[in-house]
Amino acid sequence: MTETSEVVVATRYERRDRGETTNLCVRGAIDLGERERFDAVLHEALRRPRTVVEIELADVDFMDSSGIQVLLGARRAVHGVNARLVLIDPSRAVLRILEVCCLTDLFEIESRGVGHRVDVN
Repeated sequence: MTETSEVVVATRYERRDRGETTNLCVRGAIDLGERERFDAVLHEALRRPRTVVEIELADVDFMDSSGIQVLLGARRAVHGVNARLVLIDPSRAVLRILEVCCLTDLFEIESRGVGHRVDVN
């Protein structure tokens, strides 16, 4: 008999507030099972008035359309209050789904070299 074990690594979120900027660092996978939690964490970060909301995505190893839906909702929310949503160092996986969905021009994307991102060029 063969034993198998599955390691489940939960997606982690870390929020830092600096003046008028909120920075949310995401590590792990953003899929249908994580959608509600990602949405809740992001909207909690948006509750306080901010001029810039940064989402660090360098350590996101998987994102599906559920994560895209949450990002689009956050984009609408920040634009409704004249703030900016900035995606910081999206991983190859995140960039790929943004490209497939033709959304790279819709989001402000900034490279800072944070996390463990692999250069996509």
